[in-house]
Amino acid sequence: MNQTTLSILSILLVLAGAMSMAAGLIWLERRLLGLWQDRYGPNRVGPFGLLQVLATPFADKPVFIIAPMIIIATVLLSFAVIPIRRPLA
Repeated sequence: MNQTTLSILSILLVLAGAMSMAAGLIWLERRLLGLWQDRYGPNRVGPFGLLQVLATPFADKPVFIIAPMIIIATVLLSFAVIPIRRPLA
């Protein structure tokens, strides 16, 4: 494989890891908020809280939209400080 292919594969791998980490953190955030606020959160809605989206149509809209965006931005920015060493030619 050439250097470009390896670079693209490593970028896709990091991005896939970051997105799955962000999804897990969003799920964890909603689960904990449901427990702490004693509302219908992923602790009571469906298997593993997968029906959470259907249970929160009347949530506080700005927080409901901004919180996942903050988590995704944080996860993506955490990978920005990882140096990538390129082999010397």
